[in-house]
This record gives sequence, C-alpha cells and structure tokens, in this order.
Amino acid sequence: MSSFTEALKDRFTFAPAIRDDEQVAQIVRTTKTMDSIHNLEDEAVLDHFMAYLSEIGVLKSFSDFRASQYQRVMIPFYYFLVTYMAKTLLAVTSMRSLPALLFSDQGIMRTLGFSAFVLEEGYCDRGAGKRKEGTKPASPFTHQTLAEFMTMATPQEMEQLFNTDIALLAASGVFHKKVTGIVDGTDIETTPTYKGAGMVRRKKKEQKKTGIKEVECILYGWKAIALFDRHTEIPIAVKVVPIHEHESSYARTLIEQAQRNLGTYSQLTKILMDRGFLDGATLYWLTGQKITFVVPAKSNMDITEDARRLALADMGITEIREEAKTTGRGKHKTESLQVTQITGVTDLTSYNAYRDPEKPVKVNRKNDVGSKINAVVVRQYRNEFIKPEQWPVFLTNGSVEHPFEAYDDYDDRSLIENLLFREGKQGWNLQHAPTRTENGVISHVYMTFLTMALTTAYRSQEEDEGEAQDRPSSLSPTIGIRNWRRRLVQENQDQVIVFCGIYYGIFHLMDFVQLMGGQMKVQSATKSPSFRRTLHRSP
Repeated sequence: MSSFTEALKDRFTFAPAIRDDEQVAQIVRTTKTMDSIHNLEDEAVLDHFMAYLSEIGVLKSFSDFRASQYQRVMIPFYYFLVTYMAKTLLAVTSMRSLPALLFSDQGIMRTLGFSAFVLEEGYCDRGAGKRKEGTKPASPFTHQTLAEFMTMATPQEMEQLFNTDIALLAASGVFHKKVTGIVDGTDIETTPTYKGAGMVRRKKKEQKKTGIKEVECILYGWKAIALFDRHTEIPIAVKVVPIHEHESSYARTLIEQAQRNLGTYSQLTKILMDRGFLDGATLYWLTGQKITFVVPAKSNMDITEDARRLALADMGITEIREEAKTTGRGKHKTESLQVTQITGVTDLTSYNAYRDPEKPVKVNRKNDVGSKINAVVVRQYRNEFIKPEQWPVFLTNGSVEHPFEAYDDYDDRSLIENLLFREGKQGWNLQHAPTRTENGVISHVYMTFLTMALTTAYRSQEEDEGEAQDRPSSLSPTIGIRNWRRRLVQENQDQVIVFCGIYYGIFHLMDFVQLMGGQMKVQSATKSPSFRRTLHRSP
C-alpha cells in the first residue's frame, strides 16, 4: 500500500477507540512505548459511552447519515455528528470555543474516533496556500465547518436521525413494556435576526417597582414539543415548529411518531397533557387507540361546570388523603395533617368536541352531546379552601373509581418541565444554536434532545449494572448533568488515559508508573491518600 493510500485511509477510516486495559498494559509493559497519554478529565464522561452507542447501533446510524444539501462530501458526516454530540455532552456553549476546549484535547478526540494523523494534519489541504508559514492546519476541522454542517442538514433529516436512534433504544430494551408519556412544549426564544424565526405576542408577568404586573411582549423563535417517558425520563418523540404554532395541532402527530419509535418493544398506554393540548378530536382518537389520558379542563367549558355541580352535590366517588407535614426545628418543631379531597365523576356528555369526528357537532341542538367522559374534581388541596366555582377539573377516559390515581398521574406531568426543558436549557445549552438560521436552530434542538436521551439511557444501564454488582454508581440519572460531570472528573482525577493504536486503557497514575517499571518508596506513598489507595488495589 502506497504512503498516499495509507494517508487517505488514516484520514477517512472512522471508528471509536476501543477500551482494552489488558492489551494496552501488555504493550506498555513490554515495549515501554505508546501513542499518547493524557489526564483523564472530560474523557471520563465518554469512557464506555461510545462503546455503548456502538453496541446498540447508534454509531452506525451516524455513519449512515446523509445530508442531501451537500453537493460534495469531503468529510464523513459521522465526524460532525459525534463531535457535536461531544460538544453538547461536555457543555461547550460557544462554537468559537471548540478549538480550545474540544479540538485541542487529543484524549477526547481520539476517544471519539479521530486518528492521530487527522488530529495532526486535518482532513484536507484546502487553504494551505493561504496559511502563513509555520501555521498548522485546522485540526480536525474548523468550528465554522461544523456550524455549516448543522445548517446544511435539513430539519427532516435531523428528525429522522432522532427517531432512528430512539427506535434503537427501544430495541435495546431501555423502555418499560407499558409507557406513560408526558406531552408538553417549551419556547426556544431567539432574536428577530434569526432567519425563519416565528413571532408571537404573549402576556408575561414582570416584577416592577409597584409590584408584579402583566405586560404584553413579542417573542421570536421556535417551539419544541416533546413526548417524554415518565419512567426512564427519555424524550421519545420531538417536533420543532415556529413559536406561534399551537401545540394541540401536533399532539396526534407526536404521539403517532412515539408509537412508531417504540415499535413492538413497548406500548404507549397513558398520556398526560397540559390544557394547551385539550382537543376533543385528539382525545377521542386516544380512546380509540386504547390510550388513557389525563388533561385539565378549561374553566369556561360546559363540562367543567357540570363536573363541579355534580361534585358539589356529592354525586360521585369522593376520596380524602391526609399527609403529615413537619414545620420548624428543635423546640419550634410542629406536625400537622394536610387534607386533600377530590371527587371522581363519571359519564359526562357535555364535552361536545369529544366525539367521533365523522359525526359533526350540531350547533344549538340541546340533544346533541359528546361521548361519555370522566372527570376528577379537586375540592380541597392540602387544607386550602377553594371556592366551588374555582375547583380544578381534570378530564380522563380512565377509571375514576379511585380518583387519586388519575390525580397522582397528572401530578407527574411537571417532570417534563424540570427534567427535560429546564435541565436542557440550563445544563445542555438548549437555547444556544450554532447559527442564526432555521436549520441551525432545529438541528441543534434535535441533537441536544438526542444526546440527552442517549446519555440518560447509558447512565440508567450503568446504574443497573452497579446495583447488580452491589456497588454505588455516580452515573445515576437522578443526578443532574452538571453534578454528574463534576463527580466523574473528581472520581477520575488520579487516572490517566493511554492510547496504543486503536486501543486505549485507563489506569491509576501509580499503576501506570509500575507498568513503566518505576517504583515508589512506601514512606513517600503513605503521604498521599491516592497513593495509600493504590497500595490496597488488587494486582
């Protein structure tokens, strides 16, 4: 094979580095040579993660990805996808920071699958004549090149990639057999300078000197609508639409996509939605799909008034829950009972829109009614007195024989706001798109949610394996992503990552010294806690 052919092979052959501690230890012990060695910092986040993605087929989906707007492909799209995933996972906010915070870290880049040749020479010699003498080429490519890829990839292509990989998670057994989905949307706010951004007028509460006032403002950007699994805390389906579009228009499309993503491996059996998704035709369709729903009714609806009236007349099933509450400390510590009272009402027919769409509503016909639906009315919440005309009402096609079941189900709806949307914006830079274009924003949203889904699935698997081996794990999904990153760095601060060819190994610093033939004096070792731990490690 010629040197030119070998160079091309080194440039364009892609595969994540393979962890094999024994293989690397043998090479280092016998030859005392290696390709490179680095402190284990951000690489700790990627350790085993890339192997997990390869095992379930995600990396293959990356290698099969095609961006149709590219007329000439010089760099495999796989590299752009894994790089952007690493940028998201490691919380690199600015594209301009990539060369300093990501590209310059050979340990991370080698773990992602970049060869040493590419990291030294780059992917092509384009622009070599314009570079000043002694200036190295962009390695492995420029941040503008990655931003351009996120712009050139169409929303349909990025959505398809997201759906493909969620289906791979389902095939790997990540989801429960019966899935409870939570549907909600969040604004991805931008400025008017973003091309293709939607616009909507909203009323917001703002803190003024005279108190909190409601003011009208104009928002620009897009809206991300997601179906979120209550148990695994993974987004199963996502739609990104202009900010002025109404969520209810996409509820059925989103749920149907989630069903396709789950395939035959899991079944969507329950949906929890906010009142923004209240749509009679969609709810009737869910009943036909044998999917239970819980959604709050609006105060001005006829069915809301009927449910309140029947509950006031005690024409339903009423349950009372008492919860102990402790306040104060020490001598001032007191305990009290908080009472919540709710009533389940059955067979309401005053929601005319909840009906077969083939049978249109007859306006001003007293005998024209909707299909039967149930309701849960909250009469008292934790000792708080609520006026009957203000009692919250929840609609459901499920049983209300035990009304607290539907009530508790809806209480979990807030999980999507806290664990997906708020965490996405604060810990995953959801609102920091790579370019001010429609494709750039939408591609960024899909890649962010995809990275969150894959990371959560990986952490869940590692936690399960840790519990099976009776050992604690720092990978628990209950730990926020920012705490998780910090904890991994702390746990691996005495580790090094060593590369030998396509393999890499991770060793405690003292173990590596011994591999290289060095020795530590016991009296010196006892001065350091990390050294003392090494002395007790099994050989």
